[in-house]
This record gives sequence, C-alpha cells and structure tokens, in this order.
Amino acid sequence: MRHFTEGKEIIRPRVTRFASAFLTLNNMQEKDQLRKMVVHSRWDILKDVKSKKGEDATAIVLNPTFWKDVKLTISVFEPLVKVLRLVDGDVKPSMGFLFG
Repeated sequence: MRHFTEGKEIIRPRVTRFASAFLTLNNMQEKDQLRKMVVHSRWDILKDVKSKKGEDATAIVLNPTFWKDVKLTISVFEPLVKVLRLVDGDVKPSMGFLFG
C-alpha cells in the first residue's frame, strides 16, 4: 500500500474515535491509489489476496457503490465533525461561538 500511496498513511489516529474514522474515510476517498493497488500485478502475488477476506476486500475497493457511499458519508458527517472539533477545542470558549 505504501508503494501506491507514496508512503502516505491512510489511517490517521487521533485522540477521539470520531475524528479518526472520519479522517480515515476522507483519506480513502481522496486517494485513487487504493483502486490502482488492487488492479496492479503486484497485488495478485500476495498470498492473502487469494483468501476469502482478500477477495472480499478487492471486490469492495473496486465497487463503485462503495465509493459513492463513502462520499455520501463524508458529506453528511463533515459538518458534525467540524462542530465536534470546535466544542472539543481549548483555544476559545465554544458555546457562544456555536450559538452565534
């Protein structure tokens, strides 16, 4: 995977789980490299790709409906994540800002 993402990580762990899950989905959606990875010849020589889980993972990454659902999920939760970041931040009092 690092070969296809040019060394970038897809998962960016954060203190809160909601931010980690959102950022991971956002990174997955932005990186077309995952799709390129599963159709590359190097993918087929991996031993785990031949297993049931490997075949399922390949099918999911190549499924256009999956990517459409990822995009929809990001668009729905992005405003919520922004609000949660504001409330969670210690930089300035957030309640007056959110009320306004």
